[in-house]
Amino acid sequence: MPKQNGTPFALLSATSSAGRTCFIPVRNVSLGRPICRLTKPLVIFTMSDRFQSGTAATVPATLIIGLARHDIISVVATETSNGRPFVQGEPLLPAAGASAFGGGFESISQLVARNAAGHVVATLRITRPGH
Repeated sequence: MPKQNGTPFALLSATSSAGRTCFIPVRNVSLGRPICRLTKPLVIFTMSDRFQSGTAATVPATLIIGLARHDIISVVATETSNGRPFVQGEPLLPAAGASAFGGGFESISQLVARNAAGHVVATLRITRPGH
């Protein structure tokens, strides 16, 4: 998921010498620390961006890419639109023993992860990068 200006922002996967799949976040041209085991229900990475607002103006935005542990079946994002909360489910894509997700948001405030029993197992409060 590149920024609007084309700057790379992604998760790569690779197999370690021990045969374990590891995920590596990429921001700009920098590789982050490998994640070879998910101990938390959600792991997210954020990057600031700007979105076109229908006119020539741009608005601040937050890009999110993340991994959900294998027992997570639902990730829901809450953001504010026109002063009201807007809730949307994030598509979870299979990714070697985990699920990957991502999106761009003007005003995201939290992500909630649920397990198969419907129990909330993680709530992450989100602030715009740089704020």
